[in-house]
Amino acid sequence: MARVFRAKMEGALGFQKPAAVKVVLPASGEKGQSLRQQLIQEARLGGLLNHPNVIQTFDCGELEGFPYIAMELVEGPGLDDLVNEVGPLPPAAALDIAIQVARGLHHAHAATHEGEPLAIIHRDVKPSNVLIREDGVVKVMDFGIAKVAMEDALSTATGMTKGTPSYMSPEQLAADPLDLRSDLFALGAMIHYMISGQTLFTGSSLTEVMLRIIQVDETVRSRAVLTDAEALVPGLGAVLGRLLVKSRDDRYATADLLERDLVALRRRLPDEERILARLVEEHFAGTLAKAREKATAVTGPQAGRGAAQDSDSMAAPRPHPPKRNRPS
Repeated sequence: MARVFRAKMEGALGFQKPAAVKVVLPASGEKGQSLRQQLIQEARLGGLLNHPNVIQTFDCGELEGFPYIAMELVEGPGLDDLVNEVGPLPPAAALDIAIQVARGLHHAHAATHEGEPLAIIHRDVKPSNVLIREDGVVKVMDFGIAKVAMEDALSTATGMTKGTPSYMSPEQLAADPLDLRSDLFALGAMIHYMISGQTLFTGSSLTEVMLRIIQVDETVRSRAVLTDAEALVPGLGAVLGRLLVKSRDDRYATADLLERDLVALRRRLPDEERILARLVEEHFAGTLAKAREKATAVTGPQAGRGAAQDSDSMAAPRPHPPKRNRPS
């Protein structure tokens, strides 16, 4: 639906600020209008949110018929990239990420505008919508399909199922009215992904994935999700048991209540303050190593000289994955 560019904002007196600019790809007819409206909604919601764990929105507009949104540029991997690189995360790192995501979600859920509650529901909480900055600060991004209870005009149409299937809640698949507990279900699935390195709800077809979500209680039981989590971090199984459950009434009522329990679990683990920063450093080191390996894979009589030159030239600037602040 869009492309994201690394950019630089410039102002008076030499002011400069790095940014990520998302530009909607050209599309005609109803699809084009829908993409444009989705970007506008993302910008309007982003402008109302101001929290360290939510991507900051700087500006939006339209240039030569192309709608764009300018956002905070995050130098760091997506959670999906990180887990793909290092596998299951250390429990302390997984809890640090989950705590910060819960804080960002609570800010959105509790946000108000001119005294009125916005009741923003993200609706697409997933690993690729979570970025981890080099210093370990976690950012939730992409509120483009968020549901705002206060203003239906700002939201996607009621009854439409939008999001990423493997992280949808049972009520989301059923196109039922949603509340913030749907985001907490997705966060529960993401916690499982972080500690296991595996997506919980998978299948050979979309129908199979949906069935496993609808039958979440059986899925969790058959895969020993709670017992495995409890063995890893005592108490974590109980937390996941209040997230990965079909009935919304059995889940945490709010993200800050979840955060409280996650913080309590984190305090029982060894204090590894820089663990996320170290994981990001390792991720970039792995990215650089893979780039060098690819360069040395060139065949032919010039392979040695050419590969060495390319490798040396990559050592100065740290290579960052090209798809940061990426669109859905």
